[in-house]
Amino acid sequence: VNAPGTLPATPHPSTATVTWASDNTDEATVASGVVTGKAVGTVTITATATSGEATGTDICLVHVVSAGA
Repeated sequence: VNAPGTLPATPHPSTATVTWASDNTDEATVASGVVTGKAVGTVTITATATSGEATGTDICLVHVVSAGA
């Protein structure tokens, strides 16, 4: 909780725009791939790359634990 971690994104083409989302911002937020835990739980982080009309999506499950766990 309250410790950020980074999820890398390498879109193809490299000029693609990547947007990030958390399915539960009470447990974790994400901005530019940096995930910050807010409360203990499991969240799904989604990265969506868009280039023109092409779109690709990837997900990552993040387990937020309390400090020292």
